[in-house]
Amino acid sequence: MQIEGRRSVYLNALFFTGLALFIFATGFPFAIKGLEFLLDYTGPLKQFRSIGRFAWVFYFSSNIIAFVLLYRWMSRGADWRKGLVIAAVLVLSVEAWFFTRSFDCRLDDIEELNPGHRYTDLKINYSEYQAILPVPYYNIGSDNFWWALSGFIGQKTQTLAMQTGLPSTGAMLTRTSLSQTIKQLQLVMEPYRLPLILDDFPNTKPLLLAWDEERVAEGPFDYRHLLEDAQLIYENPPLRLYRLPLQLFSKRVEVRRAAVTQVLAADSLLYRTSSGLLASAPDSGFVYQSFDDQRASQVYMGQGAWEASAADGVTLFEDTLPTQQSNQYVFSVWMHLQADLHPRTDIAIVEYDEKTGQEVHRRDAQVREWVQTFDNNGWGLLEWTFNLSAPGNRIAIYLKNKALKKQNLHLDELLIRPAGLNLYKRADKWVFYNNRWY
Repeated sequence: MQIEGRRSVYLNALFFTGLALFIFATGFPFAIKGLEFLLDYTGPLKQFRSIGRFAWVFYFSSNIIAFVLLYRWMSRGADWRKGLVIAAVLVLSVEAWFFTRSFDCRLDDIEELNPGHRYTDLKINYSEYQAILPVPYYNIGSDNFWWALSGFIGQKTQTLAMQTGLPSTGAMLTRTSLSQTIKQLQLVMEPYRLPLILDDFPNTKPLLLAWDEERVAEGPFDYRHLLEDAQLIYENPPLRLYRLPLQLFSKRVEVRRAAVTQVLAADSLLYRTSSGLLASAPDSGFVYQSFDDQRASQVYMGQGAWEASAADGVTLFEDTLPTQQSNQYVFSVWMHLQADLHPRTDIAIVEYDEKTGQEVHRRDAQVREWVQTFDNNGWGLLEWTFNLSAPGNRIAIYLKNKALKKQNLHLDELLIRPAGLNLYKRADKWVFYNNRWY
């Protein structure tokens, strides 16, 4: 299509620009199977997300051109043409009228925005606190980890922040750095190390813990440790507010270390195994691989680690489990995650039938979904519980991440143990408990 007339240069440019962007919005030619490699030659265009939005430009430009053409067509003919153009405008107007009337666009009433019900009307001295910690916790924006908003905790804590001036540790942003995201997640995950983000806080004031008692049990994460020694200061079910001193973070880690040390002090009650670990039960079949015999550029514990490129898929483990007296097992391994796209590595635990070799059961996820806690060096503990259908079946653990291309994954300290079995170890500077090193 080309519009004639010396004053139509702008409209022609508008049309062809809109058309080019429309073609781009469809993903052509990168969406065609076999032509994906062309994306590597597009430079900064690879950074665009949701490219379908570019179709909006074509929508608006084509409508502008359409009405210009209708106007010119009307101006050159009989009066009945004017009636057709007016009818076209009326159709758009009626559509707009019905669209604005068919949806209830009124906002829901928020109790805390009404006089007498604001958070500032409570008998709480908010100057004693430095930030709000929402639970269930939400963190969206790094493109490596995303913990979706659950329930009303986002609305309540954002209203609380707006009225009190307290910042929130929850995040709904874009392009949050991976290191900052890991610091924020570490604050609410299983106590293991003193969270690094505490060093970034401007003072030692406690946190204001906002707890949604209805939704907190629905997600995959266990937040109950955050209530240990926290002081309840307000309750309006399902919302509870707690005073959370920063000293509690180190106390909780110390309590867990002391509990492991106490068990090891009575090691006569434990059972020695060939791997050097102490078990809470005899004849317990488990798998422990330290990977100390393998050289790697990054190591979590010991002398070595497992390192491989997962662009085409790799096998971390494949074997039967020894003395299978349980049908439920806990898989855990440490993985270096403070590198872009590494948390989005695909992981699968697959069970194969002992006799036929056929796949019996498969559990697929991304490693970001299995992280239980973080160390302060960028390593995270992956852990998941799975059921074994029958003794003697073979277990395989696969990893794949096409986006990493030539980058290597780093994993260390693989442990597969029957659920309910606890494993311990005392090292020079460490005590070990179920793949936790205190």
